[in-house]
Amino acid sequence: MTRYAMETDLIGRIKNFGDIKRNPYLPVFEAFINSIQAIEDHKDFLKDSTYNGAIRIIVKRGAGQANVTDGKVDRKNKEIVSFEIEDNGIGFNEDNFHSFCTSESIYKLHRGGKGIGRFSWLIAFEKAEIKSVYIDKNGVKKQREFTFSISYGIDVISDIEIDPNTQNKTVVKLINFKPEYRELDLAWKKSKTIALRTLSHCFFYYINKTAPKIILIDEKSYPLDGLLSEIILDQKSESIQIEGHEFNIVHIKTRFTYNNKNNIVLCATNREVELYPLDDHIGTDLIDKDNDQFYYSVYVSSQYLDDYVNTARTEFNLPDKRDLSSHFENKIPKSDIIDKVLEKTDSYLKEYIEKVKREKHNKVDDFVSRNPPFRYLLYYYKEIYDKVNINDTDDELYQLFYKYKGLLEYETKKRAEEFININTKTQKITYKDITEKYERVTEDLSYVNSADLAKYMIWRKLIIDTLEKKIQFNKNSGKKGKYETEYIVHDLIFPRKFTSDQLPYENVNLWIINENLEYHKIAVSDLENKKFSTSKDDSRADILICFDGDENKSATSIEIIEFKRPMRDNYYDRDPIDQMYDIIKEIKGKSLLNDNKRIIKTSNSTRFYCYLICDITPEIEDIAFKKDFKKLNDDSGFYGYSSNFNAYVEILSFDEVLSNVKKRHQRFFEKLGILQNI
Repeated sequence: MTRYAMETDLIGRIKNFGDIKRNPYLPVFEAFINSIQAIEDHKDFLKDSTYNGAIRIIVKRGAGQANVTDGKVDRKNKEIVSFEIEDNGIGFNEDNFHSFCTSESIYKLHRGGKGIGRFSWLIAFEKAEIKSVYIDKNGVKKQREFTFSISYGIDVISDIEIDPNTQNKTVVKLINFKPEYRELDLAWKKSKTIALRTLSHCFFYYINKTAPKIILIDEKSYPLDGLLSEIILDQKSESIQIEGHEFNIVHIKTRFTYNNKNNIVLCATNREVELYPLDDHIGTDLIDKDNDQFYYSVYVSSQYLDDYVNTARTEFNLPDKRDLSSHFENKIPKSDIIDKVLEKTDSYLKEYIEKVKREKHNKVDDFVSRNPPFRYLLYYYKEIYDKVNINDTDDELYQLFYKYKGLLEYETKKRAEEFININTKTQKITYKDITEKYERVTEDLSYVNSADLAKYMIWRKLIIDTLEKKIQFNKNSGKKGKYETEYIVHDLIFPRKFTSDQLPYENVNLWIINENLEYHKIAVSDLENKKFSTSKDDSRADILICFDGDENKSATSIEIIEFKRPMRDNYYDRDPIDQMYDIIKEIKGKSLLNDNKRIIKTSNSTRFYCYLICDITPEIEDIAFKKDFKKLNDDSGFYGYSSNFNAYVEILSFDEVLSNVKKRHQRFFEKLGILQNI
């Protein structure tokens, strides 16, 4: 039987290593992690407690395009061409050199070593030159020198005996940083940033207090332990259990990081592997009690992560999310790990996250107040508040709200179809005439480019037509001595027993009275005061609308609308103006609360605007006269002011409300060609 040693194709192995463009300094990190392990091995070999391991990472820059100011050369702007990593560890003795020459060696398996880290050197650098002083198996001090390149593989230059008093020293030179990696944004250019990134990669050695002395040298020296003490504000360790596996997490608050971001860092074998930004969850601006900004990172380690890190230590062989149909069926998805860590993050940063949540709520509320059509989505999807990033632009908020708008439309349609399918065999399903007309007309006008706006204006036209028909119906019924209640108009403008947060935007038609009423913070219809305020009173306005505007979230104004039955003639038993004043008296000084628990206070400075919508009967005229109200210019109603209540009051007829809203919309309807009743 003939046996052959398996050969390794160096070029093929490097190609199969994986992409390192997300971490172009990985070759440097692999080299200095090897140095840390060499120092640990030498300490065990010497059994000398006085031995102090040390590593120097030297940045080599070329001539480049240097800036010259006042005769001084700014070396920070020169291109990085090489790195040198020096250590006083055990060196490339027989065992280590044999392991280096063996692809995927298991020599460092007990440390999580994959035996391939050195191949990353030749991905981003042209070659490596290694010179190492070590002690051989016979106790003889030697120096081994060799190169490592794609062209020649491992090329030994010398391995000679040297002066026994020479100190152990290994120098790994990573030469000619390739432009396609050197020029990446993630190939940090500034010395301190590189030092911070290096510190981040080996952070667990510092957490475990096993890191040797490490210094990065460029235009100045950066001792990593000095950087650590400079940036660390707080540190806390704890553990969590996920499906029977223990995960250790370390919360770190720092003054700054290499990328000035907040991250979850998943680690394996004492080094960083994957980063997950936290800005969407906790925001980007964490401020401590001294009003200083800080950054937060949480480092996660586990034997489970060690077991499932890929050979290049660039990612984990775990599913992103749980998917029972995939080959990852029995593995813990990364999303589950992240979610569990976030629970601990929320607890650790509770006081700061509460502030972020308030800012998110304020951002959403402000956006919705400027974009009322989205208001009702918050009633159905309160998680929108959590999905928002406090740094989101209006464009990003539009995208988010349209996403949920589409989701609600889909879910509503699906529920409606299910309902119809269940009932069509047992009963006839009917829809209100106005909804049928709306669907029919918008389908006919589907060619309109601005479909949403066109549909909405058509909807308004249908509402106005319906209002006109209801008013006319009342007049016709009145001739027979029979009038409908005010509810037929009330429900058209704002359905009773709801808040505006609970209804789709199209179902709240406050614009019939005044367009500005759409831009409110709180609006309720026919609800007792005690249901939406700190009042204990059972009285209620037909419609109450609240606006806020000052820094203390106090209501700048509140509008009250009262409807009265057409041709009512028994007002003397209860004056409708006094009825609205009683509502003001009960609300003033109280706090109002919407469905999303937003609190708005009222005060003596809150202005009140009251609308009484009714037929202008002799009794109403008499009440207006006694309260010294003035007639409107066109004699269509009355207006007055009460200094006692800081309230402006208008009395408007149903006909006047209809006339005003038709005038405001006439031009829009002309453009759409829908002036005639639909």
